[in-house]
Amino acid sequence: MALSAEELDELAFCTFLTPGEILHVLKRFVALVPGGGGDRFSRVPHTTIENIPEFRQNPFASRICAVFSGPNTNSLTFEDFLDCISVFSDGATHAIKAEYAFRIFDFNGDGRLDIDDLSTALQRMCELPADKATEAAHQILVENSGRPLNRSDFIHVASSAPNFAATFCIRLQ
Repeated sequence: MALSAEELDELAFCTFLTPGEILHVLKRFVALVPGGGGDRFSRVPHTTIENIPEFRQNPFASRICAVFSGPNTNSLTFEDFLDCISVFSDGATHAIKAEYAFRIFDFNGDGRLDIDDLSTALQRMCELPADKATEAAHQILVENSGRPLNRSDFIHVASSAPNFAATFCIRLQ
């Protein structure tokens, strides 16, 4: 389960986490491996991650897992999980958080937030009925000259929102 000092330094360099935080993430990850006896080379199913306390109440837990694990897989590696926790950490920049928020909200994966993406996001965030969420999504697009939000539009808006970084956090217990 241990990481060498060199591996730990490399991971700290590539994330927004301290070596101590990385070791805590590793400990939590290994404890999630089905059947016990896991290590950092194991894979943890999305459903397991989605049910830990830090993710359980998050309406985007399934999307978060999908974005960080990549296409065509239903599990996360330690590095996937570490990347996720790093992006959602207090130390991650507004721009990085906004980039990942865009990916999470881009439900259809087409690189833009259209009415369907925005409606789905609003339904999940605000628990709005579908018709109200679609109406609100339409209004957002009207304010954007009627066109879907592209990545840079979204990142600009999210990065300038004062509470965005503080609310886009997951803190492992």
